[in-house]
Amino acid sequence: MKTNKEIFKQRGFALIAILVAVLVIGVIAFGTIKWQGQIQQSKQIENQAVKNLQKINDNFEKNNQAITKNLTEEPEVVDTNDWQIYYNEKYGYQYKTPVNRSSFEVLTVEAVKQPIDEYAQEIWQINKDDNNPNIKNKFISNLLTTKVDGRDAFTFNIIGSFQWQTGGWQIEKERTFIFTANKLGTVFLINFLKDDKISQEILKTFKINEDWVKPKVVDSQWLQYSKLSGVSFKYPGTVFSIAGKEENYVYFNSKRGTLSLTLTDKKLDPNNIEDMYGKIEKFETIKVGNNAGYKYKMGDAGCLATIVKTAVSDKTLVISFGSCPADLYYIDEDNDLQKQILATFKFTN
Repeated sequence: MKTNKEIFKQRGFALIAILVAVLVIGVIAFGTIKWQGQIQQSKQIENQAVKNLQKINDNFEKNNQAITKNLTEEPEVVDTNDWQIYYNEKYGYQYKTPVNRSSFEVLTVEAVKQPIDEYAQEIWQINKDDNNPNIKNKFISNLLTTKVDGRDAFTFNIIGSFQWQTGGWQIEKERTFIFTANKLGTVFLINFLKDDKISQEILKTFKINEDWVKPKVVDSQWLQYSKLSGVSFKYPGTVFSIAGKEENYVYFNSKRGTLSLTLTDKKLDPNNIEDMYGKIEKFETIKVGNNAGYKYKMGDAGCLATIVKTAVSDKTLVISFGSCPADLYYIDEDNDLQKQILATFKFTN
């Protein structure tokens, strides 16, 4: 018969065995759970990798399709046959443009002493350093070199705002800015919406010519003309030269257009200003020397003219400032020079 001590000892060994068994089962269970978790995590990683690979493959396919489309499609052709030539006589540049204007814009700065590369770099840096907190999503690209009409030019794209020495403005959509210059120190700032194909086509037609720059009128070189009956006036000899004259008619020619004066036998009626097409409904009353003059516009065969009529006793003096497309400078639009010439008129009858 076993003693209580022996029984207690046997029970102690049994308890230890049970605890060891529970511990072994726990370790196995924990290992199994952890292993299953690792498997689950591995599956998740594998699934995410598959998704990422699929996304990369999809993007690759889209890029391939886009490249193939660009290579196989014919480039969009912009019809410029009905475009008109815009000419700026003050700064000597021109370009072709559609009647319905695009986003194409040209700004100018005169008497710039810096080389164009330094000037463009300075403007680019001003915009690069602009940290205006009121401008959100500011972006400016790198400054790159290009050519405009065979001349060195510099370009960058920008969103948010644009700043330069003469001021600045906000820009909601990305615009391309291009700087180039002529030999007279005038900088041309060309800008347009980045993806505007019409403006890109206009840029191809942009031309600069220093010889086109409007010649200055030198006061000391004005010449007197007094061979029309009862009429004398002055004209700038640096601009006009006499191309034809008769007793009651004189005609001047220039790169800006023409100046002609005709003295008619018809008495001027201020209440009924007429031309060859009939009564003129809209005209402007101006001064011709000390006389009253009546100014209006007319056109014919692609040419335009500013007509001024004034009374000379019982006759009518018709003064015409005319320009045609082939002229470099449009005198019919030069109101300042017209006023200067008209102010010199004197009447003796």
